[in-house]
Amino acid sequence: MLIAAVALSEAARSFDKLYDYRLSREDSLKAVPGMRVLIPFGRGNKMQSAWIIRIFEGDGEKLKEISQIVDEEPLLSSDMIKLAEWIRTRYFCTWGDAIRVMIPAGVNLRRQKVICQAKSLEPGGEEALNKSQKLLMDKLINNPKGVLEQELIEDEKGQKDLLFLQKNGFIEIREVFDQR
Repeated sequence: MLIAAVALSEAARSFDKLYDYRLSREDSLKAVPGMRVLIPFGRGNKMQSAWIIRIFEGDGEKLKEISQIVDEEPLLSSDMIKLAEWIRTRYFCTWGDAIRVMIPAGVNLRRQKVICQAKSLEPGGEEALNKSQKLLMDKLINNPKGVLEQELIEDEKGQKDLLFLQKNGFIEIREVFDQR
């Protein structure tokens, strides 16, 4: 079974190390060091962007699996990976910082929150909502694919309304990644 040693794109220094993830059969045919991937990280399996640093054979039965390979071709060559490792140790920075100085601007992934309607309001159900919560729900009803969080919230009150709607099961908040 193929295993990828990956470095998080955005990590605090205390979490900056290589993490092993299992490659699916399909991904093992495409995966190459220097590619970006999305991985479920930590106990909550929060999606994180990472870079494949090495690929090796091993027993990965207990490892989490890489969710998605982002790139068609590697953005980093093997020499660039070696240079990133040298920069990291020499200048006491993270893998992400060392890699970021080598890739062109605009290549990074941006995490965004998309708000979707989880369930439709039942007749009379809107009485449980205040005016601003009803307006948020109307926007979501008119956009079935969802709305970006920053387009939906204008102030702190809007954030509180979203939390109320999520807590009561009216909305679902998903994280998506796109190119900057």
